[in-house]
Amino acid sequence: HINEELKNNETVNDLYFTFEENNDCIEFCFNEPSPKGWSVKPYDKPTKVSRRAIDDYGSKSPPNFPQRLIEITAEPGEGADRLSYPVTLRGIKSDNMELNIVLKTVIQQPLPTSSSMSLRDEVNSATAISQRQILNTSHLGDILDLLKRHGYSGVNYYDFGLHLGLLPRTLNVIDMERGDVSSHFRLCLEKWLQQADDVKGKGGPTYDTLIQALRKIEQNAAADGIDRELSIGKF
Repeated sequence: HINEELKNNETVNDLYFTFEENNDCIEFCFNEPSPKGWSVKPYDKPTKVSRRAIDDYGSKSPPNFPQRLIEITAEPGEGADRLSYPVTLRGIKSDNMELNIVLKTVIQQPLPTSSSMSLRDEVNSATAISQRQILNTSHLGDILDLLKRHGYSGVNYYDFGLHLGLLPRTLNVIDMERGDVSSHFRLCLEKWLQQADDVKGKGGPTYDTLIQALRKIEQNAAADGIDRELSIGKF
């Protein structure tokens, strides 16, 4: 997954651990303040993964372990060229009780635009691309905000996930995870963005397939609202 999302990632060592006695989860602690120029925020607080979830996912071949989303943003200026952020671990026994998030920023030059292209053409072109572009887990926060703005909270995420291309076995595992409907819905979208199961067969993780899936579960108001927002280039 790292190789797919981050083409320039560095190789990291595996973490070997055992659970502490009478403990049934591993907790990732984001206690340190974010360095200057950076913001590091976990989506779930506290950020935990249960022993059962690890065992269930790890029993698959190849293993497909549970994930937790972390939002990391960089602001232009001093200190934003490199991030080094420690995350301490609780609930386990290991030779390494701290993970270090290391990122480097790369400044990309904007693509030149044609002077003969009208503003309307630029907006329409960008919108058409945005609805068909393949999304990934870095878009999860934007997608959650988009769905929330248009009134869909994921209350029937199981059916929604089926229409996005996820299989019942994946959704059943999500359903067994600790947490409320919103956390299960977030995991459902994560799997979709990771192109699990038959997501590619449904057209891949795009805004277009998201809208189609909403219509199939009769969330037409949300689908229409998202379609309108994308069509005017607001999103």
